[in-house]
Amino acid sequence: MIHWLTPRRASWLAAAFLLVSSIAVIQATGDRHVWDDWWLDSALHGRDTMGTLGPWDLFRFANGDWKGLRVDEGPAPWFTHPDLKLALFRPLTTLTHVIDHHLMGFASIGALVQNAVWLALLLAAAGRLFLRQLPAPMAALGLVLLALEPSHIEPLGWVSGRNAVIGAALGFWGLVLHIEGHEDESVTKRRSALLLFALALLAGETALGCVLFLGSYIWLGRTTSASAKLRESAPYVLLLTLWLAVYAALGYGTRASGFYANPLSEPLAYLAELPAKFAAISSGSVLGFPTTIWFFRGDLRAPISILGAVALGLAGLGLAWVIGRAGPQERRSLVWLAVGTLSSQLPQCAGILGARSLVVPTLGASALVAAILLAPARELSTLRAWSARSLQALLALSHLAQPLLGLFATLNVYDQAFAAEDRAMQQSELDRAAGRRAIVLAAPDPTVAIYLPSRLALEGKPLPLAWNTLSFAEVDHRLIRTAENEFELEQLAEPRAGFEQAFRSDRTPLHPGDVVDLGFVRATVLDVEGRWRRKVRFSFTNLSDPKHCFLLWKDGALRETKLPGVGETLDLPWTKGPWSLF
Repeated sequence: MIHWLTPRRASWLAAAFLLVSSIAVIQATGDRHVWDDWWLDSALHGRDTMGTLGPWDLFRFANGDWKGLRVDEGPAPWFTHPDLKLALFRPLTTLTHVIDHHLMGFASIGALVQNAVWLALLLAAAGRLFLRQLPAPMAALGLVLLALEPSHIEPLGWVSGRNAVIGAALGFWGLVLHIEGHEDESVTKRRSALLLFALALLAGETALGCVLFLGSYIWLGRTTSASAKLRESAPYVLLLTLWLAVYAALGYGTRASGFYANPLSEPLAYLAELPAKFAAISSGSVLGFPTTIWFFRGDLRAPISILGAVALGLAGLGLAWVIGRAGPQERRSLVWLAVGTLSSQLPQCAGILGARSLVVPTLGASALVAAILLAPARELSTLRAWSARSLQALLALSHLAQPLLGLFATLNVYDQAFAAEDRAMQQSELDRAAGRRAIVLAAPDPTVAIYLPSRLALEGKPLPLAWNTLSFAEVDHRLIRTAENEFELEQLAEPRAGFEQAFRSDRTPLHPGDVVDLGFVRATVLDVEGRWRRKVRFSFTNLSDPKHCFLLWKDGALRETKLPGVGETLDLPWTKGPWSLF
């Protein structure tokens, strides 16, 4: 089989799978919007519902200014941290969205085709890199494994998630040209490499992983002297320093969010989360596990991390076996690719874990898995040979069979979520909230909690005056009317997903007695257990104000509800929202 898989045939297989998966994703999504797509598209239309996004600054979601975020108007919730900052420096990616918007529409088939083109460029860079550094059979299999990588489905189908694949494509082409420029003594290629790395950093923070791959190559893949390696590294150190300076000077960065831990401004938080997140990413890069589950299911994060730690240990044993029998050049290549893969996971641990977190690490992981799969086990003792073949079987199943299942499963999720979202829009009583303050008592998922206003704006439908969600927790709630202008909202179980952490980290929780005043309502925290906000009192200036429209998620739609009388209760059972995926 492996003798048949030449580099040329591997390239054709990779191209064929990319074409098939792109067509399937385009058919499944079409011109549909997913989550942040609504925000970015509404900003490009001049209808920003967040209050912070601009048509040329699409990834500045929160600027560290509570008033600027307009929490009293929403959709940012009342418990948003006063210093919340989610400002990401991605001007090149923003430019691609602006071009889409003016030529084809933000979330159009043309925009999805652009996603596929960037992914094709990434695969082309990988194929060229593998052939330069690895034996032909290993390079061919590594390219096929990378093309089959299930984490690519998200950047294919999610327009606003494009930044990861742009940064990776430009960064790895920069790496390829740097290697060729130094090994072939081409000044033009070396200069082009530096330019591509600069563009990659302008696409997004994902490119930092590519820079770490470059450092691994220079210091572990080259046989030059230490002084020569320092000179080779110097332009990139200067580039990275300049990028960081501009990043800080323009007010970009993250702070006070549970989904991000900036290693420069929040080093202790980053280090505290690093082991679990690093292991979780490893479960994806080694075994192809869908790390998106980490985002949706907070209650499964510990098992995912344990799985990743085990996978990392098994891969380490397998790689040690392969490196031990490799020749000098192959050994150097495998070592720098391994260190590059591991180090490239470090920047990903600073942000939200998901499929995008794997775009850079899986390039190196695909080559390493190919090396383990191709290593002959017959020369080992019986027990070691059985262990080696078992590892090879596990990796083959994870990287060859699972991707096809992952593609169909992802497309099925898209179909179900889009259908549920459309039904919710058709059946929800949003027209009753037009010109009034929409107060969602308990949202089932982020789509309902924060993205619906942007969809209404883009579709030209009448808008509420404000959109205030009182709870994102995916659990049953109970509302207790305690006074004429007051009620208490109680969570009846510990939340499993923790999407509320996007707006306030567990590191800076609200405590019993804390008060948040939005003007029309004052929220007082009554009872807290860990990150579980058990009970909150909401004291309104006028609870009976006809401008208030209280919405309840029921039977797959938002419906206006009448609050109970004083001393009475209203049960709010949780049911799945359009994007309650797991």
